[in-house]
Amino acid sequence: MSWLNDNYGLDVSYRMVHYLVRYKLGCKLKVPRPCSVKQDPQAIETFKKHCTSSDNLAKTIWSRQPVTLSMSR
Repeated sequence: MSWLNDNYGLDVSYRMVHYLVRYKLGCKLKVPRPCSVKQDPQAIETFKKHCTSSDNLAKTIWSRQPVTLSMSR
């Protein structure tokens, strides 16, 4: 609210800003999905290294070439 006051001279409450942005403009606060405490960082890196990227897969599909999917452990 201090930003609105500093830049535009408006003295409004948080509730009013939230109401206008959320309900009148239809915007929502974007937050990342929570990460699992149990996830294994090593498994994530292995998956990223050995998995076919979705961009390459899409290019292959649209070029009508045979698709080969492989996942090594």
